[in-house]
Amino acid sequence: MSPRVEQTAKGRALEEDTASTDDPKTTSTSEESSSAEAGPKRADGTPMAPEEIQLLEQLKQTDREVRQHEMAHQTVGGAYAGGASYEYEVGPDGKRYAVAGEVPIDYGPVPNDPQATIEKCRP
Repeated sequence: MSPRVEQTAKGRALEEDTASTDDPKTTSTSEESSSAEAGPKRADGTPMAPEEIQLLEQLKQTDREVRQHEMAHQTVGGAYAGGASYEYEVGPDGKRYAVAGEVPIDYGPVPNDPQATIEKCRP
């Protein structure tokens, strides 16, 4: 082969390599295939079955509701509310989701001060 033919062949090869990385069509196709695989994954990294995805969504919703509910107790309890504690369930993704919770409220009497006890019980 002549040097000119070799340059042309190299040039084409270089153009083909560049096209495969810079071409939006090629990039979007590879992104589509990786985003199809980018759905929820189990703790071991394998894709979840539709039933597992549904369970995961239910756990996420329950977690949000439980946390909001306990936050409301803390807000209403004010200075008499303790910190929230939660019971968790491990989802198919290996993460923990709150499924129950409680906030302790101090509703006991104020020793030797009946008026303070009355005030404590008012909203």
